[in-house]
Amino acid sequence: MRRFARLSVITFLVAMLVIVSFGAGVGVGRYSPTVVHGIPPAIAAGPAPTADGFGILNEVLRILRTDFVDRDKLDLSKLAEGAIRGMIEAAGDPSQSYLTPEQYQEARRNNQGIAFDGIGATVNMDENNRLIIISPIAGSPAALAGLRPGDWIMAANGEDTTKMTVSEAVQKIRGPRGTKVRLTIKREGENPFDVEIVRGPIPEITVHYRLLPEGFAYIQITQVTQRTGEELSNAIPEIKKHHPKGIILDLRSNPGGSLTATIEVASQFLKEGIILEDVNGDGKRQTYRVKPGGQLTELPLVVLVNRGSASAAEVISGAFQDAKRATIIGERTFGKGTVNTWKELSNGGAVYVSISHWYTPSGRQIERQGIVPDIIVPMSEEDWRSGNDLQLRRAIEFLQTGR
Repeated sequence: MRRFARLSVITFLVAMLVIVSFGAGVGVGRYSPTVVHGIPPAIAAGPAPTADGFGILNEVLRILRTDFVDRDKLDLSKLAEGAIRGMIEAAGDPSQSYLTPEQYQEARRNNQGIAFDGIGATVNMDENNRLIIISPIAGSPAALAGLRPGDWIMAANGEDTTKMTVSEAVQKIRGPRGTKVRLTIKREGENPFDVEIVRGPIPEITVHYRLLPEGFAYIQITQVTQRTGEELSNAIPEIKKHHPKGIILDLRSNPGGSLTATIEVASQFLKEGIILEDVNGDGKRQTYRVKPGGQLTELPLVVLVNRGSASAAEVISGAFQDAKRATIIGERTFGKGTVNTWKELSNGGAVYVSISHWYTPSGRQIERQGIVPDIIVPMSEEDWRSGNDLQLRRAIEFLQTGR
């Protein structure tokens, strides 16, 4: 198993800049040192341009250092970071990014399931450089403020986010508990409106459960951190005490998480088989199989998804769908089909790079396609606001009737 591989929605946790990802391990990838906190001596010396075009970077640096009117104010560290960001962006994969040392440490904390402050929403830049909410974390200030998957954050405290990178936008939105941020939101079919959010603690518990009046167990997994597998394992004996007739697993607005936890979660519901496969740039294929000992392999199962379900949530849904273990109900998922890893840099930051594509057991590649539910049940904004959970009601109906 690739120890530090991760699969992400290049989602950033607004308020703490956290890439929420799906990966094969709980640690953080380490990269052979690359000078990013200053300009490497070879570049500073200005070697001749090379055929591959990278010599032009040296030319530009020489021009800035000799002709720029404010050359005495140049910050070589910022120039280096700007070159890194530009290179990552030009690669054409929105899942990739550069994290500063501070952002990287915050990302590591989130993956470990450590509590932190912020507004609690995952975001991504679309092809039009719009900052789109992938999903708010259940119980977070963003969720309590009514933010929804698909919302466009047009501005943060009056500043246009389309003129920012994801990292820059997140820096504007993040902050300590008790402080406020004003977001200008554009929602489909509505005029732009402002939402003022008080930043607060983000829930660290990822598994929530209860017994529904109809006799079914409802399990919600809000994201997948290193602790999620253990949380679920600890919850199952309590769930089984009530002798549920079936299970509704809610993965809506779940942006993903670590591969280790993903395999643990899926294995609780599957007896055997493949959960996913991935293929790297060299064509090497790796298969991840069900771990034995699942405690919920017999009960009827329905999985709820929506367009905020991404990455690890899609892996779980796709594995269940291919194995015909569960009926998937809701809306088409986000569509994140690449595996990513953090490559640590010598300045304490990291590059988040796509290293392989992942496939469902039947060979489906869901990048930009998502998982299509077996039963499609849309929900309007009014449904969300009023608490009219049509998808949950449909799941209960399916478990009661079998159709």
